[in-house]
Amino acid sequence: MLLFIAVLLKTGDWKGLVFAVLLFAGTLAIEWLDRSYRVSYDGEAVYMRPHGITWTLARWRESRIAFADIVAATAEWGARSPRYDNHFTPFEFVQLHGQRENDEPVSLVGGELYGEDLRELLAVIETRAPGTLDDDVRAWLASNRRF
Repeated sequence: MLLFIAVLLKTGDWKGLVFAVLLFAGTLAIEWLDRSYRVSYDGEAVYMRPHGITWTLARWRESRIAFADIVAATAEWGARSPRYDNHFTPFEFVQLHGQRENDEPVSLVGGELYGEDLRELLAVIETRAPGTLDDDVRAWLASNRRF
């Protein structure tokens, strides 16, 4: 960026500066619109709104899964990411599965939630829907490993 500004000062062509500012503002706008991943829970359910926006520039709708409807909480790895058997990231995200066909899975993404928040939510899920955590998730929850 500094090199770009130096060239602008030397040549005096300010059209390039306008282009650079518009490009930078557009990039910031896209980044701001994409920062929408949210996970929350209350006494009844877990809620998740995924990253990104639709083609109409609207945020994706929120998924909800009631604690009573959770049948499995499984450790998952992304399709494009290799599975590393290290002790820092035992899984990439936890997928909550419901018992009904129309229940959309809720993804708890480890990189987006702090380890303490993920640990707290998984403990609540284990309390409210006992026996639903798979072995990998239960082992991580019982350990002191960070995410």
